[in-house]
Amino acid sequence: MEAYQIIMISIALAGLVAAPFIRSITTSIKEQTTDLQTYKLHVAEKYVTQDALKDHLERIEKGISELKTMVRDK
Repeated sequence: MEAYQIIMISIALAGLVAAPFIRSITTSIKEQTTDLQTYKLHVAEKYVTQDALKDHLERIEKGISELKTMVRDK
């Protein structure tokens, strides 16, 4: 058997041994990607953005100012 044949057989055997590990890693990455997408959707649905919070606070402050004016004018 020549050297290149031994090398080719070694590479083929290494590929056979590595295949289950690569498949396992690929499956794990897919699961983590799905979990991350689910978490991102949860965050987007449940938590308010900074702009929305700012808008709500401005409305509350305006309401308080209007209430102060009403009380002061009575």
